[in-house]
Amino acid sequence: MSIRSKVIAITVVPLLLLGAVLLVYAISTHRDTRRLSIENVAKTLMCEGETVNKTIRVLEQNAVDLALVGRNFFAARDRLGDADGAAATVDNFSMLPESVGGGIWYERFAFRTGTERYCVYVCRNKEGKLEIHPDFAGDEYDYPTQSWYYQIKEQTEKNKMRVGWSEAYYDDLGTRTLMVTVGAAIRDRNNKFVGMSTLDWEMENVVTRLCSLQPTANSFVTLLDPRHGKVVADTWNKKHDEKSETFGKKISELAWLPQLPSLSGNDISTTNFSMDGVRYLSFARKLDNGMLILIQVPEIELTQRIEQRNRIVIAGTIILLVLVLACALRYTTTRVTRPLQRLMQGVSAIGRGDTDTVLDVRGRDELSQLGETFNRMTLDLKAHISHLKSVTAAKEKIESELKVAQEIQMGILPKILPPFPKCEYFEVDAFLAPAREVGGDLYDFFLLSPSKVCLVIGDVSGKGVPASLFMAVTQTLHRGLAHESIIDPETLVVKMNQALCNNNSAQLFVTYVFAVLDLKTGILTYCNAGHNPFYVLKNNGKIDAPAKRHGIPLGVRPNRPYGKSELPLEPGDTLFFYTDGVPEAQNAAGEFFGNERLKTLLEKTAAEGLSPKEIDQAVRNALAEFVGNAEQFDDIAIVCLKILSYAK
Repeated sequence: MSIRSKVIAITVVPLLLLGAVLLVYAISTHRDTRRLSIENVAKTLMCEGETVNKTIRVLEQNAVDLALVGRNFFAARDRLGDADGAAATVDNFSMLPESVGGGIWYERFAFRTGTERYCVYVCRNKEGKLEIHPDFAGDEYDYPTQSWYYQIKEQTEKNKMRVGWSEAYYDDLGTRTLMVTVGAAIRDRNNKFVGMSTLDWEMENVVTRLCSLQPTANSFVTLLDPRHGKVVADTWNKKHDEKSETFGKKISELAWLPQLPSLSGNDISTTNFSMDGVRYLSFARKLDNGMLILIQVPEIELTQRIEQRNRIVIAGTIILLVLVLACALRYTTTRVTRPLQRLMQGVSAIGRGDTDTVLDVRGRDELSQLGETFNRMTLDLKAHISHLKSVTAAKEKIESELKVAQEIQMGILPKILPPFPKCEYFEVDAFLAPAREVGGDLYDFFLLSPSKVCLVIGDVSGKGVPASLFMAVTQTLHRGLAHESIIDPETLVVKMNQALCNNNSAQLFVTYVFAVLDLKTGILTYCNAGHNPFYVLKNNGKIDAPAKRHGIPLGVRPNRPYGKSELPLEPGDTLFFYTDGVPEAQNAAGEFFGNERLKTLLEKTAAEGLSPKEIDQAVRNALAEFVGNAEQFDDIAIVCLKILSYAK
């Protein structure tokens, strides 16, 4: 495919993708707007319902409290006068600002013998003051026959409800307003129903506020009383006929209501229904007094504005993008294709190894800057190749020198094992593994006389070339001193310390053990200068670690005194010398091999009676298994000698 075809494809594909993105955005915005609108209506209904429920709960509790006053007054009616009951009712009612009126009502002939009806009703006058309304206690008002009375009585006595609610009604005698009454039963000591307390709740303001919950222009609100099958308010009729009165209508007269499922609980329920060809979304919440508030919203009005805006944005964006992409297509086909071809030819030449190629760059745009960058990259590449050759040569030279140094260092150490093939008094084996090409650990063993063998092990501080040079000096030094005519471990160590302290500008030091084993007596005389305690593997399978140290490491401080110790050994006993690279070997998790693992391993080899070579191999295998793929942390040196018999 040519570059021009690719450019055309590149311009068309983004246009199609952008259209798809805009379509997805429009669908997502429509969905999110609908969801948010539904959530807002539900939250509004939830908040308003909770506000009304708070008043309902207060009224219910106050009705129960007033019933308690009525019960106490009933129990003490023989000792108290009517004025006391009226005063108690007024005092209790003064703390009920939510109610416009209320009182206590007793059953026929229940209060006093010969008294058919007895009640105390308190209401607020036009000035908001409390007063006892006498009309309710007169013979003209037969309250036991009123609908609110027998409705509350049926709920509290027959249905055993805590409180009862009447249907909404217009009070023609007291408050003369739309209200609803809540009441609680008054019972005597035998739990017999003898009357009720009531509180009147003015519903005009509540209904007005609830009916104002209209999220959109054509939504309407309905307030139902399912318990009594009545419509309290419905703004649908008010929208279409201002003279229409909906209060008191039967719920069955609402043609759209059967489309909704039965509602229960205090959560907001959302249901779809259709009326007059319009699809509505109904939000419903049941109030604590059994009433039901519903908000019906036309679904189209939930997203009408966002749909109009989306159509305008999408249409305008598509037109603008078509114009922009058309101009971009013309520019890219005339100003990009040819420069790219020149760049590709030059890059191909560089890719073939022709670093002398110079790309032909023209202009001041990004393509010309790219060409200049390729030219600079070619020069840098040539310089880097030249530098890499010199660095590689220098590295190979250093590696070659380190290899020679390693061979020299390993040549200093005894490497013929077994070293004394015709010796029948002892066996010896040794092992050295530097952490780098060269290291600072050392070991040595040699015969001072036919009946005396010398054992040496040491560990120079640090690693690498400096440590290896200090190790070579130490190895050479003790070889020279040990073959003097009169020598013992203490004298040799003192002389070595003095020699190593002279001209020690690098401030290196070495932990050191020099031991002489008399094969005739089995006495091991040794001096330990700050080194790890060695192990003695007894011929009975036990293990010992003489921890005696006779001074600080060599090369730290001149003129230091050192001591020596003697250790009796028997045929079958084995000496195991090692450097700290053994217990300090680390695995990938950073865990050390440790002295405990080493001691346990040596106890096992002692019990099995292994030879020095087998012991060294067991330790090396255990270290390899423990360390795994982790890098070696420190130099490792081991010397192991076993007494076979006393010399004759």
